[in-house]
Amino acid sequence: MFALIRFLNQFDNRPYIISTSNILDFKPSNEEDYDKNCIYSVYWEDKENPENTGTYSSQILLMAYTEEALENKRSRKRLRKTIVHPSDLETEDDAVPTPDKVTAKQGKKRLKDLQQTSKSTAYERILQEQLLNAQAKNCNATSATREPPKRRRILASDSGSDTDESVVSATELKNAKKDAAYWRHRYGEVSAENSKLTCIIETMQETIDVKLATIQQLLESQGSVVLPKATEDHHGSSQAALPAEEPAPSSGQIYAAEEREQVDLDCITPSPSHSVPKTTRQAPTWNLFDAFSVEEVSATMSDPQAEGKPKFSDIGGGRYHVNRGTTIGSSQADRIMKHTKPTMVAKDMAQAIWGRVGLARRTYGGKVAPKDKQNQNVVVRKELSPFKVGLVIETVQHWGLKNKVPVQQVVANMSTVMSQKIQDSRKALRRLGFEDF
Repeated sequence: MFALIRFLNQFDNRPYIISTSNILDFKPSNEEDYDKNCIYSVYWEDKENPENTGTYSSQILLMAYTEEALENKRSRKRLRKTIVHPSDLETEDDAVPTPDKVTAKQGKKRLKDLQQTSKSTAYERILQEQLLNAQAKNCNATSATREPPKRRRILASDSGSDTDESVVSATELKNAKKDAAYWRHRYGEVSAENSKLTCIIETMQETIDVKLATIQQLLESQGSVVLPKATEDHHGSSQAALPAEEPAPSSGQIYAAEEREQVDLDCITPSPSHSVPKTTRQAPTWNLFDAFSVEEVSATMSDPQAEGKPKFSDIGGGRYHVNRGTTIGSSQADRIMKHTKPTMVAKDMAQAIWGRVGLARRTYGGKVAPKDKQNQNVVVRKELSPFKVGLVIETVQHWGLKNKVPVQQVVANMSTVMSQKIQDSRKALRRLGFEDF
């Protein structure tokens, strides 16, 4: 706690802030526990002029717990100085000892305190030295008594390390980590290889499905051509046979488009290994035709049934309107729209429009292959009709919009896709024994 005081008859009349501990015989309980009319003895220590150090009579003007609070009080209110009569001052001066006596007493007390402190320090230093010496002796004695057990434990651990299975050396741990990293890497490589093989198997499965469908169509085509001749042999009537240039009545719609663009399948010369008498060919042809009973209808240009019908819609009668009057079989359209890849859509649509033989007898640009340019006997094949290629592109785009699949890359590479389909058709016919391709 701090007090704002005014010295009486000493120095000047300015107020000073001091700690209440410097006021003799004064122990206030709060900020208001003082008497303005009372004269207090205050010990003043002057650091600038030590001669002024001593006890003086003073009057308390204000009190506060901190200096800041005391300054705030001093700035808020005006200081009122109580009048002190000379008689009161003389009485207090007589009661208060002279500054020289107080200083002498305080000097003696300070000297006594210093002597007591020096003694305590000396005793403490002596005790500390004794304690350090005792601890050093104890440590030496303890280390001397504990050395043999330490050696025995080390020897026991060394001797038992070969048989202790729970302890693993650092080298073994390092090798185990290397092995784990190696097998983890091998697992990643095998997983990636398995993923690639799975993709390859899926692609091969789709290719096999397409080739099986091709064989099915070829077998149906052969069955439809030899059907009248087999009937002739069976009934013994030559009038029931149809000319080779005309299709069978049951398949007139199937090959209506291909009659205008390609030579009939009877004009293809099969290899000797596949040529058998027609009488012996009757039974397997009918059996294969019955096994593949799905009707594959070829495309029909300017079909009157498609007039006024929306594009890419089923118009009934087993026909499907593609666009601009071109129709294909409903079963073909279903199979095309169920594909999961745009390239398969383009290839199957091309087969539905031109047919297998029609594709085999054409090229995309109507040019000779580079390997056949030196051959003078090579025959230039017909070019694919741009109108029909446009139908293939429109079908791919319609399939992409329907299934929300991007097809821009396939449309841009349509020449490559169609060339691949043409090569697949020729290879399929060669495998069946037709060497004209």
